[in-house]
Amino acid sequence: MTDSYTRIGVDLRDNVYYAARVLHGTGRLQVKALIRYEKDHLSDHHFLNSGKVILSIPENKAIIKKIKLIDVKIEDVKNRASFELLQSIPDNPDDYYCEILETGIKGIYLGLAAHKKDLESSIIDPFYKAANLIEKPGTQVRGAALGMGYITFCHHESGDLIVLVDIYGAMASICFVYKRNVIGIANIQMKKADITNERRLNSFAVELKTLINYHLNSIFLDNVTLPLSALLISGFDSLDIAVPILKKYFPVTVGQPRLNHGYFAEPDKMAGVPLEKYLVALGLTIN
Repeated sequence: MTDSYTRIGVDLRDNVYYAARVLHGTGRLQVKALIRYEKDHLSDHHFLNSGKVILSIPENKAIIKKIKLIDVKIEDVKNRASFELLQSIPDNPDDYYCEILETGIKGIYLGLAAHKKDLESSIIDPFYKAANLIEKPGTQVRGAALGMGYITFCHHESGDLIVLVDIYGAMASICFVYKRNVIGIANIQMKKADITNERRLNSFAVELKTLINYHLNSIFLDNVTLPLSALLISGFDSLDIAVPILKKYFPVTVGQPRLNHGYFAEPDKMAGVPLEKYLVALGLTIN
């Protein structure tokens, strides 16, 4: 019998921590609780105890690289891909955390690396000390967590190629999902956080379309020639304003990720909760 264990994903957005507590090892995953913390009110909260905490890190603190490996034995893939990733870094490879994601495309992997001291000083240690944790948290790139949150906890849209966009402050995490695998991660840094008016939304949509087209061209070179199926947006408080504008630039399904309430321990209590804002936090628990 497999022992159960708890993972706690914590995502900082707009100076508020969005946290998800998920129980593993009892069959289907169970979302036991969702909670929000003001950034300055973390100390000694029981929600963060008795489980491994994983924090999100922005894409601009990570090196994200597509890695192609030909004729490599499956048992050698991780070591070989890690070597290829770290060889592309001009600094000492020992100074970096490294992770390799399978994309579901033969011979193609996604490498993620982040500088250890930078993460510890700017993200890990401040949270660890403020929350009075016993064990230091782990980390995951937001875009990867966004994809894993959708793949694991959401109803899937029809079609095999989905783009997820999560807005937080003046940043947007972007994840490309192909057949239940993360195949690309990107981000947009906006000049201003307020993109609720039509002019700024149009400007954001143009930048987003340019970035998505660039990544789709790269994906097509890997023999994924399927058209984009859907663009799913989270983090917008005014989705009714954003969707019509985004549809002008993206002639596909445009909407929000739809979380599957069957994963929640108490689904009747989820009414009125902005679940999509917890999608990154939920994805962190799959780390």
